[in-house]
Amino acid sequence: MCNGLEGMSLKVIGSLGWTAEEVRSFVAEVRKDFCDLDVFAYVIVKIVYGRKPAEVGP
Repeated sequence: MCNGLEGMSLKVIGSLGWTAEEVRSFVAEVRKDFCDLDVFAYVIVKIVYGRKPAEVGP
């Protein structure tokens, strides 16, 4: 996850007008928070799936 964080952030956040140095500083804080074991993230995920009806008859 952390390997491509800087590259993706430079492209996305840089397009919002941030300088490269501002983005790198922000990414450093994100990495620090990402590795902090005192922070727990919970995400509600909904999974919807279906199945095609079986063909019946000729």
